[in-house]
Amino acid sequence: MNEQEFLKQATSEIYSIRKCQYIVCELHDHITLREERYIEMGYSEADAEEKSIEEMGDPIELAKELGKLYKSYNPFTDIVLLLVYFAVLSGLYYVERTFIFGDPGALSMLICGIIGIAAVFFLYAAYASSKKHPAAAVCAFAAGAGGVYFEYLIGNELNRLTDGNFTNIKNFITENEIYFSRYQTDTSVLITLLCVTGAIFTVFCTAILIYGIKKSYFANNSKDNKINKIITVLCLVIFTAGVIAAAGFGLNTFRQIKEFEEEYNDAYKFATEIESSCSTREELAQFLSSSEYDFGPIDFNNTKVYTYSHNLVYICISLYEPIEDEEGEKERGIAKLINDLEKKKDYAARYVYSVHLTTNTSRFDNGYDSLSLSVLKSDEEMIEKLYSYIPYEYTPEERYEYFKSFVPVEFRYEKCCRELVESDFDFKYIDGTGEIKDTHAFYIKTGTQRMLDFRERENEITEILKNNDTVDPIEIASITGTTLIEPVISEEEYKQLITELCDYSGKNSELYQYKDELSDNYSWFYRYSIYDDWYFYIFRSDELNFLVFDNDFDIFDYLVNPKDAYLHSINLDGNPVISTSEYGVFEKLMVNSGYFDKLGLYYDSAEKVRYYSEDGTVYHYHSEIDYEEKIEDSKKNYYLIDDRSNTYPADKCFIDENGWLVIADDIKADRNGIYKNEKGETFTPAFKTSWDENGNIMKLSDYYS
Repeated sequence: MNEQEFLKQATSEIYSIRKCQYIVCELHDHITLREERYIEMGYSEADAEEKSIEEMGDPIELAKELGKLYKSYNPFTDIVLLLVYFAVLSGLYYVERTFIFGDPGALSMLICGIIGIAAVFFLYAAYASSKKHPAAAVCAFAAGAGGVYFEYLIGNELNRLTDGNFTNIKNFITENEIYFSRYQTDTSVLITLLCVTGAIFTVFCTAILIYGIKKSYFANNSKDNKINKIITVLCLVIFTAGVIAAAGFGLNTFRQIKEFEEEYNDAYKFATEIESSCSTREELAQFLSSSEYDFGPIDFNNTKVYTYSHNLVYICISLYEPIEDEEGEKERGIAKLINDLEKKKDYAARYVYSVHLTTNTSRFDNGYDSLSLSVLKSDEEMIEKLYSYIPYEYTPEERYEYFKSFVPVEFRYEKCCRELVESDFDFKYIDGTGEIKDTHAFYIKTGTQRMLDFRERENEITEILKNNDTVDPIEIASITGTTLIEPVISEEEYKQLITELCDYSGKNSELYQYKDELSDNYSWFYRYSIYDDWYFYIFRSDELNFLVFDNDFDIFDYLVNPKDAYLHSINLDGNPVISTSEYGVFEKLMVNSGYFDKLGLYYDSAEKVRYYSEDGTVYHYHSEIDYEEKIEDSKKNYYLIDDRSNTYPADKCFIDENGWLVIADDIKADRNGIYKNEKGETFTPAFKTSWDENGNIMKLSDYYS
């Protein structure tokens, strides 16, 4: 036995490389000293080495003693790293399950997860291979089994979204083609994934285990050592390649989603171009036939609905068809009256065609919270821009051009063929996530040329009357160039009617208190004919000064001759029309039929109004139904909710004198109904607070006595 063989056997029970190297050096020194002594005694080098090794004793026994002294292999590090490995896989799965599952537009991210799991396994396998011990190999088997399990979880979702078809995956990766599952039962993708990964993981783990066993029984040779080294390096190479591939698929996800967004934006542009280019069916047919969107054969005689669907885009174009009686049906009485009314209503709302652009959100488990669809949502900056546009300061045409510049998640319009309405638009935007996700809808009707011409005349009359405060009907008709139409009753009959109504109501009634003012307002009932069916009324007194334009809309005449109704009020003093609004939990002042918030943003409903704390946090209206509550009026509970989904009861939410939201328990109403805190500071309930366009708090007492 030579020195190398002796040292190998003697240190075989020491698994710490550092300690093993130290003991080898010590034993080598002892053998060298003995060799030198025997050489001095006249022995040859070979004999001196052999004698020295014999004096060192049995290498197997020495190995056992050294193993006890320096202890045997400790798998603690292996187990800790295995737990870290499972923690990494669990975290990766959590991210995939929370943000990616159910999203057919993010398949690349699922593939990223599958490759990432494999990469992490090979990193652990490289570590286990370097340890050269059966315990590390067993941990590698556990890592492989866990890896295959997590591959199954993610692979099963990939299989579900693609119906187990590799062609669908290929088309998604190479053609950016989203496949919407048809819920077929093919499991080819899942089975292939599990077989391949399971086989590869098993081969590597088995090789690591075999070498570890050989090493433990000193049965390894130079070839085994070389193979083990190759396996370790190969695992590291596969890990590196896996990380690069996973990162590539991850980045590719965002590239693809960006392309999906651009495709949707192009479809939105296409939808708006239809409206501006096509007023008739003939123009629409030509436009669709020459477009790049495949709606199928264009045959308006036989087909009234055309659809196009690709990735995030869904376009539906339908032609107007009047309601027709079913054959053989002869209705009488009330049924006939209702049916006729429905026909008139349908005819009044007639259109040439309608266009609807949206996304089929039912194919995405998390709707607009899905990674793919989230790019269509609006951010906070866009929402503020939408609500900062005050509608009564602009014409409908200007409003449409403004909103058209912001891509909505849903866009619908009807190209009309009516007297006053050119197009009827519906924009919908979504912001937020989860419970605080909110839909913002804006409706705009643009006018026909007849409507635009009348608005010019309306503006002329308005400017004339703003500069002239006369209440004489004859003079008003003269300066506005209109025809005066007298009321159906005389002034004497009108005053007699007011007297009788006031006397009937009693001297203590509110009506009686305004008896003299009402008697003096006979001029309010004069009507001024502009032309055709267009008229206006003027209401002037010490407190009122406004115009009302209408087109002689009569609900009873509507049943015979349906038409678009027009009613427009204008304050001649230039001030907005202030009115009260009380419903649900809200008691607010409306400004031109809308509501402002602290920042001057304008909303068409009180539920949309935002509230702001001084630290910049934004709060929204929120309500919940308590189905266990037996009292009907108490079932609905009202709250404010912040951007972290924290809710605050309405009775704890107040607005301070500067307009900021304060949430507190110590604010109570005193005997006069004024809300104060312990410091004596005054507040108003959040849902009973109103602001003007400059963000100043409006008080009811400033507008109504």
